[in-house]
Amino acid sequence: MMNKILALVLAVVAIFAAYKGYQIYQEATAGFSVLGVEVTASDGEATQQSYMYWGGAIVAALGAVFFFRKG
Repeated sequence: MMNKILALVLAVVAIFAAYKGYQIYQEATAGFSVLGVEVTASDGEATQQSYMYWGGAIVAALGAVFFFRKG
């Protein structure tokens, strides 16, 4: 029973981290079109932070699967 609760908590953490990483990534990249040419800019530090959130989401999701299968 405890393993399933832990799995649920980790799954919620994974979803939150993935969403937060997506938000940060969207805010870090900006683009517009001028005369048919796409111009983009990105904030490297924020992009790296979004990758950290996505990595944490993957680890939490794998932990959730592990504890769900164990329990």
